[in-house]
Amino acid sequence: MSCIIDKSNKLFLEGYEFSKIDLFTEFVSDLYKQKQNSTGSNRFIAKLHLNTLYGYFGRKLDLLVTICVKTEDVHYYLVAKVVFNIYLIYDEWSTIVIYSL
Repeated sequence: MSCIIDKSNKLFLEGYEFSKIDLFTEFVSDLYKQKQNSTGSNRFIAKLHLNTLYGYFGRKLDLLVTICVKTEDVHYYLVAKVVFNIYLIYDEWSTIVIYSL
């Protein structure tokens, strides 16, 4: 992602947009059916796959947020937020990556 400043001093962000699609419903349904209809090691493997998916996607994420600010205002974020990184974009603009807690 990058910051763009036009002639009127407005700040624009350039990035990508992704669509949401249903990736896992059929996969999870198949694993659940395998677990219900199997015994022994096949049941254990299906259960292990389901538990791994639930554990991975069910965890709490510390999300990172990217903010473009004037370089002179960076110190306000340093005292108020948990800053992951700072990137100098131009002399007047910086990008700050902070943790969203």
